[in-house]
Amino acid sequence: MATTFSLEIDPISARNGWMDCWLVVDEQRQHLAATSVFPPFRDLLQFAHALAFNQLPHEFYWEEEGHGAKFLALPGVSNRTNFRLQINHDGKVIVDAEFDRQQIAHGLLEVLRKVALDCPGEESEWELPYLLVEEFEEDMARGQAT
Repeated sequence: MATTFSLEIDPISARNGWMDCWLVVDEQRQHLAATSVFPPFRDLLQFAHALAFNQLPHEFYWEEEGHGAKFLALPGVSNRTNFRLQINHDGKVIVDAEFDRQQIAHGLLEVLRKVALDCPGEESEWELPYLLVEEFEEDMARGQAT
């Protein structure tokens, strides 16, 4: 069973419409490529929002132009504050474990904030306006996350 999960995104690595990203599970790194043709960041922000507000199940597909990773969040079995995360990357299960919903939602939000700052504006090929991050932060500040 996995005990830690994070996502690392390197906007500085962006070249020719590709950006390096890594899922880190129990200190083991799994590479994911973000493509500006199908940028995953809005979907990832919606995924984090679903976790924060316990709107589960929720899933999205991280498209890597012809292959990718399916992220699936299910209600937790052990308690209401947890959720079950399943990530299948190109037919290989790389995560299937329970995590704290708020901890993962906050961690994803922090990573996405950096992406939005490093890829600013609506005109960015990566399509993550900082306004979307701010709206999510405002929702969380109002205490609407459960």
